[in-house]
Amino acid sequence: MTLTTEAPTTTRRPVRKAMFLPALGLIVAAAAQIDAAITTNAFRSVSPAPEDSLNFPWYGDLAGPISTWWSFSGLFLMIGFAAFARSSALRQSRSGQVGAWAAVIGAAILVVANFLSAANADVMMSEGIAQVIVGFFAGATLLLGIGMTTAGVATIRSGAWSGVSRFVPLANGIWPFFVIALIPTPAMQIAIGVMAALQVALGAALIAEEA
Repeated sequence: MTLTTEAPTTTRRPVRKAMFLPALGLIVAAAAQIDAAITTNAFRSVSPAPEDSLNFPWYGDLAGPISTWWSFSGLFLMIGFAAFARSSALRQSRSGQVGAWAAVIGAAILVVANFLSAANADVMMSEGIAQVIVGFFAGATLLLGIGMTTAGVATIRSGAWSGVSRFVPLANGIWPFFVIALIPTPAMQIAIGVMAALQVALGAALIAEEA
């Protein structure tokens, strides 16, 4: 009698493009924001722009295209946050879903704020339009903080994500509050870079847990 053994078969989980592509876009856009934050922080010491200008250290023909680029990259952040709102981590949590969609709205407001910033490249902080734009940035960041904190707590409670990934959404919610606190300081760009790094981590977590 001949005994035959069959090799165990492994089933590969199919890639869910509905999650993978938005998460990849989130990673790329946030990584670009990290680069922009590093470059902006380095340019501060040599910029000829007045320090009380809206887009300092950028100005004129530099400020407009850079703010426009940030707007377009913000669109990918919106799509990534929307993918998170539809993830299994929030499927059973109404409050978590609301929080994640609040973050989507916050990202959308950032897109608008950057477009307005591009259209008003050389305005001074003392001008009314500059105060409006800064208010948009602050309000959007606050929405990101509140929304992702709510969604982050729901993610941890759901148990749907494992390992470090389950804490990433909450970290994305807590950090924006530090960004708001640092808005009037030279450390703001560093804080924005850290926020972008956390968004890269969120995209990676989406791929690891959902795609």
